[in-house]
Amino acid sequence: MVEQQYFIGIDNGTQSTKTLIVDGETGQVLGKASKNYGLIEGLPPGHK
Repeated sequence: MVEQQYFIGIDNGTQSTKTLIVDGETGQVLGKASKNYGLIEGLPPGHK
């Protein structure tokens, strides 16, 4: 049985989250996704 290795990258930012999955042997990106979201309204200054 051949064991496969994959890597998942996650970038969770202030206005979106982005992810991707990469084949560990070839480096090929197998899939990616992103989701935008707004800032939380009503936070005190310095809490954005």
